[in-house]
Amino acid sequence: MKSQPNMEQNKNIGLCANCVNARRIESDRGSMFTMCKLSFVDPRFPKYPQLPVLACDGYAPTDSGPDGATL
Repeated sequence: MKSQPNMEQNKNIGLCANCVNARRIESDRGSMFTMCKLSFVDPRFPKYPQLPVLACDGYAPTDSGPDGATL
């Protein structure tokens, strides 16, 4: 079972913490990455953006907000 990011982790990744276009990836070794799903359809968006993302043209907030964001 994957745990949801806590408030400190959300602050470290910026807007991606509650963006519908972000997906949290965990490697077999336990490393965490944030992938931008917009990168598959628009070359302006990097697949793995440099974090924290503080401004993004593709940002679309989730319904749950930063406390319960699911990446």
